[in-house]
Amino acid sequence: MVTEASLAAGLAAYLKSPQDGRRFPKSIHSVVLLSTIIGPTHFWFRYKPRYAAILQLNETNEKLDELFLKQFSRTLMSF
Repeated sequence: MVTEASLAAGLAAYLKSPQDGRRFPKSIHSVVLLSTIIGPTHFWFRYKPRYAAILQLNETNEKLDELFLKQFSRTLMSF
């Protein structure tokens, strides 16, 4: 199960890795990139139950997390 803390730790480790092969522009500082990623994920983990109820989503929490992470990753990688 993915948690906000495990996701943040994984992203920080990824951003500390060598720049070679990164898909993000080197002109974007890693702190800015991490903040840009953590903001939406924090929002997702905090408000997911509320929006799932409002939107009457029937998927499990795990499935919703998977959908969010895949779609969000695709969005980030499109830059």
